[in-house]
Amino acid sequence: MKVDYRLNSKNSFSGMYFITPGAGLLVDAPTTQIAQQWLTQQYARSQVGSGNWTWVPSSTVVNSLRVGYSHYYQVFNSADGTQNPANYAYNGNTYHIYTGQTNPAYYGLPAITFQGGYSFQLGASWPKTVGPNGVYQFTDSVSILRGKHAFTFGGEVLACRAPTTSPPIPRVRCGSPT
Repeated sequence: MKVDYRLNSKNSFSGMYFITPGAGLLVDAPTTQIAQQWLTQQYARSQVGSGNWTWVPSSTVVNSLRVGYSHYYQVFNSADGTQNPANYAYNGNTYHIYTGQTNPAYYGLPAITFQGGYSFQLGASWPKTVGPNGVYQFTDSVSILRGKHAFTFGGEVLACRAPTTSPPIPRVRCGSPT
């Protein structure tokens, strides 16, 4: 969405807003994601908004004030991310894999890697959360025309917020010796 408004010959305003959410079940590691429940469930949402005020007090001076905000949030999880590995249901059977993990945010079958002439993995290594990240932007500048010369003075302030939650090993990893 975009809006432009001209108040008079010396003042004009504009603004815009954009949002794009998306989600899906993805195969992002085809050699290791060998079962439906170990596929990646991903959700992302980005937003951008801004406003601009342009003031022209004379034919030689222009002031531009801009304010903006951008936001991003993304979550990765496995399709089995709600199953407790201590009572893991797979293919009509229940398996008891005692990992010690008691936080439901990190449930799901842990990554079990087999190596030695061949290599494949059971389970997934998610979850991962990116954000919510946000950036505020404030910009003001004045342009002055003097003969054949143009001078611009101004400044910009960016305020960033970017936490990321991605524990190094949220689930227990099990592997066979090589």
